[in-house]
Amino acid sequence: MSRRIMKIDDIKVLLADILSTNDTEHEISIEDINERIVSSYISKANDMIHDFDLEIKIMLDQKDRSKTYALINTTSDELVQLATTHNADEIAFFKRVLDAIFETNNTRDAEVLAVHDFAAVRLHKNPQQGGASQATQGSASQSTSGLTMVGAEAALGSFVDEGWLECSNAGFYSLTSRALLELGPYLLQAYNTPTDEDDEHEHDGSPTNGIIERIKTCHACREIVTIGLRCTDKYCKLRLHTPCAEGIFRPNRTPECPHCKKGWNGGLPVGEEADRGQRRSRGNRQSNVGTTPRARDNSVPQPASTRRVMRSARDTLIEEASREEDEDAPGEHGDDDDDDDV
Repeated sequence: MSRRIMKIDDIKVLLADILSTNDTEHEISIEDINERIVSSYISKANDMIHDFDLEIKIMLDQKDRSKTYALINTTSDELVQLATTHNADEIAFFKRVLDAIFETNNTRDAEVLAVHDFAAVRLHKNPQQGGASQATQGSASQSTSGLTMVGAEAALGSFVDEGWLECSNAGFYSLTSRALLELGPYLLQAYNTPTDEDDEHEHDGSPTNGIIERIKTCHACREIVTIGLRCTDKYCKLRLHTPCAEGIFRPNRTPECPHCKKGWNGGLPVGEEADRGQRRSRGNRQSNVGTTPRARDNSVPQPASTRRVMRSARDTLIEEASREEDEDAPGEHGDDDDDDDV
């Protein structure tokens, strides 16, 4: 119960140890534990924890489709799992990160479905509500102002440590497979929204039966896709995990999109690769995904020493911005705009 996520090989080792302890005459090896035995014990465990709104589910990695088992909370309350370890400001910050992933950086031209680290940190403040003055906001609770930039950086680290977010070598935050599994119902409800007549040609989603689909599923496995491929026709609804695509487009067949039937030439990337493709198509100009003047060429992995120097410089910028915020107390400048608001 203390390990929320386990690879199937780790479960086999654990079961072999348990069964060997119960059977002192025969030592059970990992080779003796097959997937049928694992499934049997997982089923029994689920029967025992069902009344506690918990369930062990299988999730498949989006990149290699390897099997992982995750202990998830089955309650329907949105983000209820975060409420036990994070305060209201941090949960509100996490929601703004989700908005950046599934709305801001999820367009018809580029389904990046990730947010760059510095752009994520700049979401630290709660948006102003109702045109309230700075003086009014200064007297409000902390949940009105949000986090400091240093606090947002720390919160992102916690979300990574807890398995909600993962950060790539290029500095992009995205949801983990475990988060997609556990938050799937909430994400579908929050981001696949009803459309109206004015939304029929919206750029940030594909209207389907009156719904704008910002959260899309794989044509093959029907699981959510945040890393994978899409049809080169940007109006086509096909999305595939890369391993699933390999099973569909066989070498001895003329490839065509299973949805729109147009020729398939490899598709467009879904995920942070879409940001790199977008910047290349713009003549290598910066995209709107949150790259900053300190951003590097994400297509070339940086040496560890270089990444440490760049992160140190980034942390210095964050600390300086945080000190400026502390000096610029709410209410001292009337209704002037705050450059850090997002």
